[in-house]
Amino acid sequence: MNKIRLILRWLFIPFWLVLFFVYLPIWYIQMSWYYFSFQDYWSAYLILWDRVMLFMRLKTK
Repeated sequence: MNKIRLILRWLFIPFWLVLFFVYLPIWYIQMSWYYFSFQDYWSAYLILWDRVMLFMRLKTK
């Protein structure tokens, strides 16, 4: 019985490694969406918009 357990452990090691590396990007995407804040992107967009307007001389400082 101990030999069978040992063989099964060695057979499942690649399975657990593959499962870990497959789940890692999924976890990363979930966490990045959880901490996503649209406000960060909105302020950056407004700064970019101001620079474009100044560049095209449609706005004065």
